[in-house]
Amino acid sequence: MRRFFVIFSALFFFGTSAVAPRAQEILLEFHDSTTVKGTQIPLGRAAHIKAENPEKIQTLEKISIGESAPPGYARYLNPGEIVRLKLSKLYPTLTFRLSHTRRVNIATDFQEKVIGDFEQEIAGFIQESSEWDPGDMAVEIRNARHNFRLYNKPYTLSFSGLRSPFPRGPFRLQMLFVQGEKTFRIGVSCMAHVTTKVITAKQTIGRGERLGPHNCSVARKNISQYRYTPYSDIRALENRTTVRTIVQGSIISDKNTEKPPLVCKGDLVSIIMRRGPVAVAVDGRARENGSAGDRIWVENISSRKLVRGKIINASEVAIIRNREKET
Repeated sequence: MRRFFVIFSALFFFGTSAVAPRAQEILLEFHDSTTVKGTQIPLGRAAHIKAENPEKIQTLEKISIGESAPPGYARYLNPGEIVRLKLSKLYPTLTFRLSHTRRVNIATDFQEKVIGDFEQEIAGFIQESSEWDPGDMAVEIRNARHNFRLYNKPYTLSFSGLRSPFPRGPFRLQMLFVQGEKTFRIGVSCMAHVTTKVITAKQTIGRGERLGPHNCSVARKNISQYRYTPYSDIRALENRTTVRTIVQGSIISDKNTEKPPLVCKGDLVSIIMRRGPVAVAVDGRARENGSAGDRIWVENISSRKLVRGKIINASEVAIIRNREKET
C-alpha cells in the first residue's frame, strides 16, 4: 500500500509540473479571434497569459503586439512571429510557450457616423470663422448622408480648410477626428447661400463713366453664385470708372470697374535701373496704360528698345530684372 501511494504521488507531481508554467516561462494561450477598440493590439486581448508572477502577467497584457486594422476591419497575426519578432526581443530572459500557432483574427470595433450628425458643429464653426453680418449667410451641407467609421472610443473634433472669411457658393472644409495617434480627415461639401448689402447701378451706366452716389445705391442681393468681388461701400468707388456698360440693378464689382490709369500710353516717364545703391534714369515713353504696381512695356527713347517695367508713380517706371518673376 505504501509503495502504491509513493508511485501515485510521484505521478501526480510530475504530471502537474508538466502543464504548469515554470520559473521564467510564460504560457500564451492565443484566442482564435478577438476584438480591439483602439489603434493598438494589447497582448492581453489576443491571448490568455499564464505565469507564476502576477505582476509579469499584468505587464505583458499591456504590451502592444501591433497596430489594429482600420475601424470595422480585421487583420491576422501569427503567434509565432509575435514571439520571435516582438516578445523575445523585449524579454530575452523569458521563455514563451504557445498553445497553438494558428493565425489569430483580430477585428477592430467601430462606431459608424454620418456627416449630418455634426451639422450643428459644422454650422457653428463656419459662423464663428466667417465675417459676414449676422443673417447674411445660411449654410447647406451637401453630403450630409455620407457615412464613415471611427474607433469605438472617445475622440476630439476640430475643423480646417475654410480658406476665406467670406465663404459663398460651393466650398469644402475638413472635419478632423483625433483618436490617440490616429487622425481621420472627413471632407465636408458645403453651400453658402449669401444675401447681403452690395452696391448696384441706380440706372444704366455707360462705359467710362465715373461712379458715385449719383448713379449707384446700396441693395441686398443674393451673391452666392456671383463670381467676382462686389463692392459694399460707395466710398470705395471714388475715382473708379466703368469698363463697360452696366445695366440698371447690376452689381458693381472689381470686374466691371477700374481706376483711371496712373500712366497712360504715350506718357513720358523716367526708366529707373537700380543696382545696389546706384540708380540710373533714362527717358522713356509708356506703351501701355497702367496703375501703381502694374507692369507695362516702356520704350527707351534713346535706344528705341522696349523693356518691361513696374509703375512706381506717375513719372517713374522701374526696370524688372530677368530673375524677377512675373506675377
